[in-house]
Amino acid sequence: MEFSLKTPEGFYGRIYTYGFYDTCFYDGNGGNVNVLRISRANGFPRCGTQQYGDVITNIVVVQFNDYVQTSRDKKYNLTCYFSGPGEAVVTSNYLDTRTDG
Repeated sequence: MEFSLKTPEGFYGRIYTYGFYDTCFYDGNGGNVNVLRISRANGFPRCGTQQYGDVITNIVVVQFNDYVQTSRDKKYNLTCYFSGPGEAVVTSNYLDTRTDG
């Protein structure tokens, strides 16, 4: 699975799998296209990847400051559906991290 982040300005934050900040991550180096690769072999269980039949999922966090979490940070739920040999459909949904009340 790959998570690509395209930004209009250089990205210097961190992209990581939820709960695995120091294990499965990509540190931005100022580029506009940033990719976190989660291999299937390393994703179970080192990166928090879950498998349900032909579906694998993971939550990816985009933290815009490498050391401090802010309200700008985002979580994305990645879901990969395997439909046949060499074929997969990947979807991503934004997870709202705000808490009310």
